[in-house]
Order: sequence, then C-alpha cells, then structure tokens
Amino acid sequence: MAIEDLRLPREKVDTIADFDAVKRFGVQSKGGSDAATAAVVAELADLVARGELEVPIAGVFALDDVGEAYRQLELGHTRGKLVLRP
Repeated sequence: MAIEDLRLPREKVDTIADFDAVKRFGVQSKGGSDAATAAVVAELADLVARGELEVPIAGVFALDDVGEAYRQLELGHTRGKLVLRP
C-alpha cells in the first residue's frame, strides 16, 4: 500500500514501527520509539497474559478502511485502541 492510498494528509499518519517511513514519506513518529524494545514488548505481553494489563479495543478496521478509523479518532471520544488489520 502506498502512502497516497491512505488518502490522508501525511501529518495525520503516525508510525510506531516503521521509523524509516518518517524520512521516506514525511509521516509522524510521536512516541513509542523509546519503548519499542523487545524487552518492553515481552513485559507488556506477559502482563496481558496474566490479566494484569487490559488493552481496551474500541474498534477493528480493515486496512482499506483506515480513513474511517481516522474519522472515529477525530471525534475525540475513542475509549481504547483502534486496530487496523490487513
């Protein structure tokens, strides 16, 4: 998928995984990079598995529906994470 396929302004796209995309496509990377280590992810996964950390899911969207996911975010009432799936 090309950045243009998202049909969103580049400043509305924020990656927490593809840091090279920030330079290549001019998108955002606000937060996440300091904690993006295997050790932190493993610790979080362990907490979730033990039921000590709950990650609320506000909605699940197909990647093709990313625009709708952003519209939901822009309403400012999202309680939980929005998940994009392939």
